[in-house]
Amino acid sequence: MFELFRDFRLGVKVALLGAGSVLITATALVFLAVWQSGQYNTLAQKEVDALIDADLNHITQGVYNLVRTENEAVQQQVDNNLNVALHVLANAGTVSLSEDTVHWTARNQFTNIQSRIKLPKMLIGGKWLGQNTDPGVKTVVVDEVIKLVGETATIFQCMNKSGDMIRVATTITDAEGKRAVGTYIPAVDASGKPNPVIAAILEGKNYHGRAFVVDAWYLTAYEPIKDKKGRLVGMLYVGVKQKTVELRIRQAILQTSVGKTGYVYVLGGKGKDRGRYIISQGGQRDGEDIWEHKDSDGRYIIQEIINKVTVMKPGKLTTERYRWQNPGETRPRWKIARLTYYEPWDWVIGASVYEDELLNYRAVLSGGRTRMTTIMGLAGLMITLLIGLVGIFMAWTIARPVRQLTKAAETIIHGDMNQVVDVHSRDEIGALARTFNIMTGRLRQTMVGLRESEEKYRTIIEQMEDGYFEVDLAGNFTFVNDAESKILGYSKSELIGMNNRQYQDETNAEKAAQLFEQVYRTGKPVKGLDYEIIRKNGTKGFHEISVSLIKNTEGKPIGLRGLSRDVTERKRAEEEKKDLEDRLHRAEKMEALGQLAGGVAHDLNNVLGVLTGYSELLLMVIPEGHKGRSHAEKILLSTQKGAAIIQDLLTLARRGVMVSDVINFNDIVSGFLKTPVFEKIRDYHPRVTFRTECDQNLLNIKGSPIHLEKTLMNLVSNAAESISGQGEVT
Repeated sequence: MFELFRDFRLGVKVALLGAGSVLITATALVFLAVWQSGQYNTLAQKEVDALIDADLNHITQGVYNLVRTENEAVQQQVDNNLNVALHVLANAGTVSLSEDTVHWTARNQFTNIQSRIKLPKMLIGGKWLGQNTDPGVKTVVVDEVIKLVGETATIFQCMNKSGDMIRVATTITDAEGKRAVGTYIPAVDASGKPNPVIAAILEGKNYHGRAFVVDAWYLTAYEPIKDKKGRLVGMLYVGVKQKTVELRIRQAILQTSVGKTGYVYVLGGKGKDRGRYIISQGGQRDGEDIWEHKDSDGRYIIQEIINKVTVMKPGKLTTERYRWQNPGETRPRWKIARLTYYEPWDWVIGASVYEDELLNYRAVLSGGRTRMTTIMGLAGLMITLLIGLVGIFMAWTIARPVRQLTKAAETIIHGDMNQVVDVHSRDEIGALARTFNIMTGRLRQTMVGLRESEEKYRTIIEQMEDGYFEVDLAGNFTFVNDAESKILGYSKSELIGMNNRQYQDETNAEKAAQLFEQVYRTGKPVKGLDYEIIRKNGTKGFHEISVSLIKNTEGKPIGLRGLSRDVTERKRAEEEKKDLEDRLHRAEKMEALGQLAGGVAHDLNNVLGVLTGYSELLLMVIPEGHKGRSHAEKILLSTQKGAAIIQDLLTLARRGVMVSDVINFNDIVSGFLKTPVFEKIRDYHPRVTFRTECDQNLLNIKGSPIHLEKTLMNLVSNAAESISGQGEVT
């Protein structure tokens, strides 16, 4: 064999050596590729699963924190309202019980069982509170509290030694629209457990938190009421309806998505809403009772979820896996839900996603591995066959990586930096390829840094154009500068939350919406689009906008930013270019100064608001000629001067002044009915009837006519929008 091989010609030897070498190398590479791809596939699947779990955790924990923050803010508001109510009650006079008695038809607010009782008349300042059920007739103390702070207020009288509390004066209305006097809170619930509100009051403590009031849940605060001898005779209540608070965060929860088809939902936990949808997917099943629903395996899955979640510690998360079939679906699918429980609202919060959506990621990875293995095997076979037929293996092995390097370099020249040369040899060509890959990696990092730097400075420069705005993905303003506010003719506060359809006709609004959709879909900015707007005063103008996408740190789109220029009377571009750099530095300094001034002004305004309120309350109770009245007047004068200084700071912060005046709200309503805005609302809703009812004895108020008219416009517009067919707005 050796003699035979020695007699071969050099070309044949090279060919045989090359073919054998390539065959061995190709076999080894295919084996390594299959083994390594399996390792990488397993690792990638674990990483994808971990990312999905983390995403579910972040979404569920984020909704929990959102609800908790809103609850704490409202409870603080309720506590402040209670302080005002206590002050009003103290000014009204001493609370006492008369020797005269009066009959009550007492109704248990939980069971609706009625009974006839006789109680001493409750007096405040020597006057009986009465049994007023008419919201149109004034009731002392509670109506004064609502006038100052809004929301609801109630005075309870103790019914018996057990501590049952009956409402003797209240602003809360029942199903018939009457004041809910005569309804009472039993000291012991139907379940035999002490009512937490009554239990706290009987111990001489106040109660702060969620409580059932007449026919709904409220965020409340209760304070014991005692007579001169220190005996408990009743309690004072203020509260905010929980449904009102829920509406503030409802839209944020509905818009939260999990993957492609997943969603966030909220169920009732322990109360009468146990197992009932509070917030469902898209809001389509809100209020539906699914306590008895079974999953596709016959499990009472909703009961299992609620029983499991409601005993967990605050803020803790758990996971449930079950098969679920929604209405309209052809078959059940496995679902994974991350769950937590917010006890103050009795909310079971869940973020769920179908498991087959997660399996798609694994299928993609497995398919990629199979394709890579197949390609590597075929490539090894083809290389071996080609080398066996062609006696130029050495030249080919040198030329192939060189061609790869050349192709990668040409691709990089055209702007694609994601190039890696797949050469694993240990010779000079392999070293060159590794060096090339290191070079392209560093070049890619450099280009990424340059793009980020370019985006940062381009954004700063773009902010110096006439108008700058930012909108969310729904097209609602989240930020505007002074120039944009001036262009559209609205104040900044009016523009925040406004959609482009509110200041454009249908054609131009659709044109702008298509522009936003194009930028969101392609991720590419669009510049120089002309469209028509309608300013607040009704005049029309033509403007040019440029729009680009806003992304978060993870690269996900979260909104759009744009520049707006009034081209009706275009200024010379040379004037802007000349002052561009100076305006940039001034804008940064003024923005910092404005933020500082605005923050300080709002904090001081909160403090002065309390001083002003209590000063005015003191002047209401201190008679003329009393020496203390002059002190209160000096305090009020000083706070008013401080408010003027704060107004200057706010002017610096927002570049504008809100003018307040003493006005009659009937004039605001009458003036609004004559505005083009109201005419446009009526035109947009031809099937809605608008009717006004004005109280001729209405007291004057102090406020901003512009802001009040805008508030009225928003209320009327939202009311009309909520009517799906024919209806009436009063």
